[in-house]
Amino acid sequence: MTSLAAAVIQECLAAGVDECCVCAGSRNSELVRLLLQAPLRVWHFFEERSAGFFALGRVRVTGRPVASVTTSGTAAAELFPSIIEAHYQGLPLLAITADRPRRFRGSGAPQSIEQAGLFGDYPSWQMDIESEDEAEGCLEKWPRSGPAHLNVCLEEPSQTLALFQPAQLPRWADFFEDIAPVSQPPIDLVMLGDLLPAERIVVQRLLENWRGPVWAEAASGLRPWLGDRLLGGGEAGLRRWRGRRILRLGGVPSCRFWRDLETRLDVDVISASRSGHSGLARESEVVEMASLEPLVGGEPGGFDDARGIAEKCAKFPLSECGHLRTLSQKIPEGSALFLGNSLCIRQWNLAAVIGGAETNCHVMRGANGIDGNLSFFYGIGAECEESWAIVGDLTALYDLAAPWIRRQLPAGNRRIVIMNNGGGLIFRRLPSLKEMTLQEKPVIENTHDLRFCAWAEQWGMGYRRITQASDWDEPLPEGDVVVEILADAAQSEDFWRAMDEEKRIESNHPEP
Repeated sequence: MTSLAAAVIQECLAAGVDECCVCAGSRNSELVRLLLQAPLRVWHFFEERSAGFFALGRVRVTGRPVASVTTSGTAAAELFPSIIEAHYQGLPLLAITADRPRRFRGSGAPQSIEQAGLFGDYPSWQMDIESEDEAEGCLEKWPRSGPAHLNVCLEEPSQTLALFQPAQLPRWADFFEDIAPVSQPPIDLVMLGDLLPAERIVVQRLLENWRGPVWAEAASGLRPWLGDRLLGGGEAGLRRWRGRRILRLGGVPSCRFWRDLETRLDVDVISASRSGHSGLARESEVVEMASLEPLVGGEPGGFDDARGIAEKCAKFPLSECGHLRTLSQKIPEGSALFLGNSLCIRQWNLAAVIGGAETNCHVMRGANGIDGNLSFFYGIGAECEESWAIVGDLTALYDLAAPWIRRQLPAGNRRIVIMNNGGGLIFRRLPSLKEMTLQEKPVIENTHDLRFCAWAEQWGMGYRRITQASDWDEPLPEGDVVVEILADAAQSEDFWRAMDEEKRIESNHPEP
C-alpha cells in the first residue's frame, strides 16, 4: 500500500509543484525521504523561517507553486510570516506541515499543538488529512491565487518507498489571459507597483499605446521601457500631478502619495493585482489584470525632474541617495536586483539612474515586513549568474541565518549591499515621529553600532566597506560579497533637507 506521505507528494506533483524547501525532523522524516526520491528539486534548511521566505522567492521568479515542508509543533508556526507575505502578494506558496495523528490533539503530548487551521484566514485553501483517501485530490480545489496549508497527520515513520510521476501544468500566471473585459471611464494616471515577469508582459501590452503619465516602482521592471512616459522625480512628480482617476497595476506602491490617497476622496482609484487587495482602507475598485484594456485613455503629460535629483546626488555624493545613485550605475545589466523593505525601495525609486539594472527587479511588499528579506533574495537569485540585494541594517540583522543555503546554490556572484545607518532611520522621515525625544529615539529607531564584517567572514563571504565615492571604483571580487555602505550622516541630512525645502516651496507656489 502506498503510504500517506507518498500520496501527498503525488498530489503535489499533480498540482504543479516541482520545488520544495524541507526542514527535517522526526515527524516529517518519511516525507523528506520520499521527496528526495521524487522528481522535485529539494532545498534543505536547518530552520523554517528562512525556508518559507526562500520558497516564496522561488515562487516569485518561476511563477509556479513551491512547497515548504516542516515537522510538527512550533516548527510549523515558523512558516506563518511567509504565509502572510504570500497572502498579500497573491503567490502560491504551499505549507506542508507534518503532524501527529488526530488522537493526540489536546493531550499535551510532545510535538502536539493545534496545527489544523494554524494560519487562520491567510491561506486561500487549507486541509487537514490523515488517510490516503483524504489525500486523493486534496489540492484540486486550491485556486493558487494565494498560499495553501496542507496539514498531514502521520503515524510513526515507516519504510515505505514510492515512485512518482510529475504533472505538466500551465504556468500559474496564465490566469490573467481569459477574463472578459469591462467597460469603464478612462483613467489619467497609471501607477505600477511590483510586477512578476509574466505580469510585465501583460502590462506592456496594455500600455503599448498609452501616452499618459506613468508612475512606476523600480520593481515593476518597466521603467527603462517606459522612456519619456515615466513620471519622474519620485514624490515630487506625483505632487505635481492633477487628475481624478488612477489605475494601479501590480503590488501596492511604496510612495507616500499612495497612503495620502486614503483621504483624497476626490480621486477615484482602480486596483488590479494578483492578490485581489485594493491596498487602501477607503472605498475603491478592484478588477482583474486582464479586464483593463477599455480603461486606458488620457493624454500625454508626464513630469520629469530627474535632473534635479541628479544635481542633489552630485552635491551630496556621500549621502545614502548619493551612494545608491552611484551603485545603480555599477550593477551589470541582466543581474537580478532585490530591494529590501522599505527605505531602500523609496531611495532607489527616487535616486537611481534608470537603466538595465531594473529589468529584473524584485521587492517583497505583501505585508511590508523586514523579516526574511535575505532568504527571499536567495530564492530569487538562486539560478542567476549575478544577483544584488540592497537592504537596510535592521533588515539584514533580522535574517542572519539566510546564507545557510549558499552551499546548495550554483556558483554565481551574489552581492548583499547593506545600507548601515545605525538603526531604523526611516522613522525620522515619518511626519508623526519627527518630534521624537532623546529618550524615545533610540527605542523607536533601535540604534546600534554593529558592523557586518564578522558576519560575512562567518559565512565565508567577501567583504567591502564603502565610505567614500572613490571606494566604488575598485571592482568587487568574484563570488559572494557583502558590501557595507556607511553613508555620511551629515550629507544624508542635507540631502533630505534640500528635498523638504523643495517640497515647501512647491506647497507655497503650486502649479496650476
